[in-house]
Amino acid sequence: MKIGMSKTLVAAMAAGFACSAMAQESVTYTGVNSNESQGNAANEIRNPTLVGGYAVGQIRVSGSLSEVNTGTFASEADIRVTAPDGTTFYTLNPFTTTGFTGTVTVDGYIFNLPAAYADAAGTWTLEFFESFNDGAGADAIWDTITIEFIPPPPPPANDNCGDAIAVGLGTVSGNTAAATTDGTASCTTSGKDVWYSFTAPYAGDFKIDTCASSGFDSVLSLFDTCGGTEIACNDDATCSFSGLRSTIQRTFADGETVLVRVAGFGSSPASGAFSLNVTAVTPPPPPPANDECAGALPISNGDAQAYSTESATSSGLTLANCGLPITINNDIFFTYTADCTGTVSISTCGTNYDTVLAVFDACGGTQIACDDDTCDGITPPGSALASQLSFSATAGSTYVIAVGSYLTSASGAGVISISCTPDTPTCEADFDGDGFVDFFDFDAYAGCFEDPNNCPPGKDADFDNDGFVDFFDFDAYVAAFEIGC
Repeated sequence: MKIGMSKTLVAAMAAGFACSAMAQESVTYTGVNSNESQGNAANEIRNPTLVGGYAVGQIRVSGSLSEVNTGTFASEADIRVTAPDGTTFYTLNPFTTTGFTGTVTVDGYIFNLPAAYADAAGTWTLEFFESFNDGAGADAIWDTITIEFIPPPPPPANDNCGDAIAVGLGTVSGNTAAATTDGTASCTTSGKDVWYSFTAPYAGDFKIDTCASSGFDSVLSLFDTCGGTEIACNDDATCSFSGLRSTIQRTFADGETVLVRVAGFGSSPASGAFSLNVTAVTPPPPPPANDECAGALPISNGDAQAYSTESATSSGLTLANCGLPITINNDIFFTYTADCTGTVSISTCGTNYDTVLAVFDACGGTQIACDDDTCDGITPPGSALASQLSFSATAGSTYVIAVGSYLTSASGAGVISISCTPDTPTCEADFDGDGFVDFFDFDAYAGCFEDPNNCPPGKDADFDNDGFVDFFDFDAYVAAFEIGC
């Protein structure tokens, strides 16, 4: 895919030529012989002059090759690329085809340079040669060949340690071809790295490896923090695919997080596509007893009560009004019976992963409240992605609390705090509701007692709530009035 705006110029002459492009230039040649071994004076040379103004990170080849010598292999047709300052970057070998007859084609075969060349400006040298000389004269002819000089692709999102991507158990794919280097490995020379973070879902042994990678000689290392202590390092491991891949196996504490650096071997490092695998060597523990709502455990008021979602499954609950509709993952359940009529506050602040909280009136019932991210991560220390919420409760009523995570890969130990703050009690003697107990209240009650149509809004004269208005109510009000509030 071309990057930015570009123009392709076709050389009408055998020498070829190129012109200005916006961040990319190309040359096209026709009838170029693939002759002798590298460096032979009989080989054809092309010298495209590029305007530049951009770095070169990739070279892309397209074209068709026709056999002249029937014993020639297409894979022998190579192009040696030398930069204007004399640096020989690469020998381009676009074909894997062995013996062939007729014509073979290549369409957009990309070569990544070991390091980006600062500026394309100047005259380049392209030598067309045979990796194995099948005899004097042309062995094959490039009917047409287009060579594009392309800026390097942008670095991957996790190029820097501070942008490490969280991974769980399983396999993720990555690529270091466009990466830079911001880390080291104690076990060998390495460069071009990308970063991941892994949090152990439970205490046990876990293996991190690149054994399934088909690309390059990799180096793995683990760190406690960016720029911190290296925990482990491996260059070459015994993998079934290749002994040049890497494996680290170690014992993790429950909830322990490490940074995983994937790099290429060497001072001019290998790079490209890879697969990173994280597998559990120690089997996971069984799910917690309150993994399902039907097994919800009772919980009461208290600060920083310990819980764990280790090995919890996902109930599939979809929550509304949490910023966006989200699904709670790896969740467990509690029942809470309010000990007051008032505001119940629940939080997982102090937990070190991204939690989600929700409250329901029953299992499978109506959602009352939910929260995703509102803790500050400071008081108490923990994740700013932990959760807290409040809702109005009635004393003696039982509610269901779901505690889980936003990410499917996040689970483990946490803390939950619950409290109930009673509503401010009303003063029964303040019959007119003005916030003061005085003779205006007495007059208001007396007027209501004498005439039901003369009561303040929401009031009646049945002060003892026995269903009848009589002098027992009047005596009860007088007693409350004398006590005050």
